[in-house]
Amino acid sequence: SYGGKMCAAAAADYGLSVEADTAPLSREEILNALEGGAKIVMSMKPGGGGGRYATVYHYVTLAGLTEDGKVIVNNPGISTDVTYDEIETVLDNQSGRGYGIFRVRR
Repeated sequence: SYGGKMCAAAAADYGLSVEADTAPLSREEILNALEGGAKIVMSMKPGGGGGRYATVYHYVTLAGLTEDGKVIVNNPGISTDVTYDEIETVLDNQSGRGYGIFRVRR
């Protein structure tokens, strides 16, 4: 699936605003969005390509930050569903194939 189109459709269905693209996000973009209360749906690279989150290209949701600054990753592709990862892990695993930063419309 093309991440931008998927994220735009989801935003319309749920009444959210979304910024969507296929370029990788920077540390600052991710942290600023999560600190502002946004949720990020992001494509991650497969395990064969060094990825942590799945064996194929796979979408996860970056849901927020813990008190100690770890990223809360909701991952439907694993049995625990949630991991708490360093921002470097997220940056190293993003595929650059699509993301959406979802915010509540104001």
